Amino acid sequence: EDFLSFETMVGPFDRHQPWEMCEAINPSGWVFNKPMPPFPLRDLLRNLVYTVARDGNYLLDVGPMPDGQLYPPDAERLGEIAAWMKINAEGIHGTRGGPYRDGEWGGSTCKGNAVYLFLADRVGTNLTLPALAAEIRSARRLDGGPLEWKADQSSLKLRLTDRAQAQRPIFVGVKLELDRRVLPLPLVDGQ
Repeated sequence: EDFLSFETMVGPFDRHQPWEMCEAINPSGWVFNKPMPPFPLRDLLRNLVYTVARDGNYLLDVGPMPDGQLYPPDAERLGEIAAWMKINAEGIHGTRGGPYRDGEWGGSTCKGNAVYLFLADRVGTNLTLPALAAEIRSARRLDGGPLEWKADQSSLKLRLTDRAQAQRPIFVGVKLELDRRVLPLPLVDGQ
C-alpha cells in the first residue's frame, strides 16, 4: 500500500503520508450480518470532521442486505449525513487539513485562500483561536446562520449568535477568506 489505513479510529495529523479512516455505518461490520442500529450521527460526523481536519480521507462502509437493498436505518443515517454535506461540502471536498490543529473545539480544513472551521456544538457560542499569519478578509457560516467575528494580531474571536443553541448542527461550518493562499502558512495549535 502507498497509504496508511486506520479502522474505526481517526489517525494523526499527517500531510506527508496519505491516510484514511475506515469504519462501517453500524456495529455489524463490513457486511450486513443482522439488523443493528447505525452509529449515532454525532459520532459519524465527528470522525468525518476530525479525519479531514488531520488531512486524511474518510471511508464509510454500508453493507447491503441480502436482497441488495440498504437497511432502512442505515439509509436514513446516510440521508442525515447527506443533508449536512449539502451545506458543508465545500469545506470537506478537495481540501487539506489545517491550518489549525483540531481540538475539542472542532477542526479546520483549507484550500486556496479559504480556511474552513468546523465548530463542535459543545464549544457553546464563543470561540477564540490564535491569529493566523494572514489577514482575514471575511468570515461567514456555510449554513447562512448568524456569526460575529473579530480578528487582530493575536486572536480570532467567533460568536455564533443563534437564538437556540439546541437548533444548531452538531458541527457548524465557517468559511474564512484570507488575503493569501493558506498552505504556505504555518500550522497553528487550535487549543
